[in-house]
Amino acid sequence: MMQREVMNKLILFILFPILTNTRTWASAESQRDSTTQKKSAVVFLPVLYYTPETKTAGGALVVKTFHAASSEKSGRPSTIAPSFIYTQKRQLIGEIFADLYLNRDVYHFTGTLGYSKFPDKFYGVGNQTSRHLEEDYTPRTAYLNAGFQKKIRPGLHLGLLYTFKHIEILQITAGGLLAAKNILGSDGGKLSGAGLSASYDTRDNIYYPAAGSYYNFAINWFDGVIGSDYTFTNYNFDGRQYFPITASQVLAAQAFLNFISGAPPFQAMSQLGGKTLLRGYYAGRYRDKNLAVVQTEYRSPLWRRFGWVAFFGCGEVADQLSRFALHDFKTSYGVGLRYAVSPKEKINLRLDLGFGKDPFVGPLITIGEAF
Repeated sequence: MMQREVMNKLILFILFPILTNTRTWASAESQRDSTTQKKSAVVFLPVLYYTPETKTAGGALVVKTFHAASSEKSGRPSTIAPSFIYTQKRQLIGEIFADLYLNRDVYHFTGTLGYSKFPDKFYGVGNQTSRHLEEDYTPRTAYLNAGFQKKIRPGLHLGLLYTFKHIEILQITAGGLLAAKNILGSDGGKLSGAGLSASYDTRDNIYYPAAGSYYNFAINWFDGVIGSDYTFTNYNFDGRQYFPITASQVLAAQAFLNFISGAPPFQAMSQLGGKTLLRGYYAGRYRDKNLAVVQTEYRSPLWRRFGWVAFFGCGEVADQLSRFALHDFKTSYGVGLRYAVSPKEKINLRLDLGFGKDPFVGPLITIGEAF
């Protein structure tokens, strides 16, 4: 949910008393809703960390899950997740994420509204960029992502998309790639795109699937007619399959493709790295117009609310589809620990240790599975 990798440096001992009380909060919410037989749960996670770019930083992530009044108790749960981070250098990220299933799951709405003024890293464009090219820059971004789908028949949904970003570049590294102004997007600007989506979803659980599949295709057009400073088209495919090995062990697999035609700014390019695609690389470590990733993950219980995973993936970015080559694919592997903050809905706190060709970037801590 978070747009930046700031969750990587959470201090774990602060989370412990919160996690031990999660069951109590969920029970209280359930009692309030006992007349309608619909249960909800609230998870609160404090954030505290330090980096040279931010100095001391803190905030909170709240995740509330519930069944909408217009949905059956057996329907899929909805989620609302506000988050906020503020640093000693007056940098901040504020975001509200919503994932709503309405009218007995006939309608599905997803949306993210946020604002950030936060340091980031840029390594150049391409699949062979050196980590020694790393440079810091600070963008100020207001953003909105929204999607609305309607169920056509069981599992099949069709819908509309809208994306907006207003980006200002506040600070750049003197003498760096962005300072030369040769990279499209180095002056910031507006992104406004509208599109279509189609998905086929048979997962048994949206937070921790143990069986079923999820396939989503989306196309988004960015053009001056709808207020964009950049003109390009984004084609996206996300395919996931879940194979139950035993009653409690799962093998999950994902193929993720993102292709762009036209002239996108560097902020809108396909990106490897981060908390979902090739864990073990900094978010945006490699970026270009086109991307292909395949990854798999073995998931198993460990003890009581704890579980563990092992994962492997490979991927590549390229400026043209013809430039993809197997010998250029980057690999990622690692292990992770899971803690069920909401056992009923199967929502996990995730700690992953990912490794790639670059030096170790640190642990990744967040809510929910990578895919």
